[in-house]
Amino acid sequence: LSSTKGPTMANTLVGPLVEESQGGRTGGEEASSSSPSSPSTVLDLLETLLAVQQRRAEAYVHFDSAFRAFVKGEEEGERETSYSRARAYEQACRSATTEFSECSSLAKGLESKLRGENESDLAQVVRDIQENEREKLQLHVQLQTLRKDKHVYKNVCSHEGCDCVEADFDLSVSADALYHGAIQRVYRNLQKVVTAINENIELIQDEVEDRRPTRD
Repeated sequence: LSSTKGPTMANTLVGPLVEESQGGRTGGEEASSSSPSSPSTVLDLLETLLAVQQRRAEAYVHFDSAFRAFVKGEEEGERETSYSRARAYEQACRSATTEFSECSSLAKGLESKLRGENESDLAQVVRDIQENEREKLQLHVQLQTLRKDKHVYKNVCSHEGCDCVEADFDLSVSADALYHGAIQRVYRNLQKVVTAINENIELIQDEVEDRRPTRD
């Protein structure tokens, strides 16, 4: 291996997204064998993995774009606009669930095939990427939930002269501090996971370059 508001519509959607990513399809090898490229060599398998990671990246772009539009609609408070963007976000959640589940199944199949090729080190890298991707999605959903439910941290006591938060928090800490502290914790964990994924992807990219035939 060589040297990468009432519950909103969104409230009911982000949970299943993580569940799908954890379980995925049980037939990972079947999903892999039915893919158009039908990779057979180790190089093919690694290049297919990079393509899977590109699909994941594109899915996050669409998912985040729909979420930002949804939050903007909520903040604007216009019922028609908010509802339209909420429906778009609902569809984005469904699409992301399908895409992440398919990517997970494909990666599982690639890992299995690499083990079948006696490439246990490479297979372990794929497994590590899978586990990190699962954690990344969980953290991503946590971050969206925090942003969406920011009003929870703004539930300030209405007692005259009082600035406490009516929740199971340290009442000596302001609502803004609690909110930003929670956001920062998720961001830190997310950055660690993304770094780990990128390092393993770089390993795969280097391996691909080493295995490609040289031109005379």
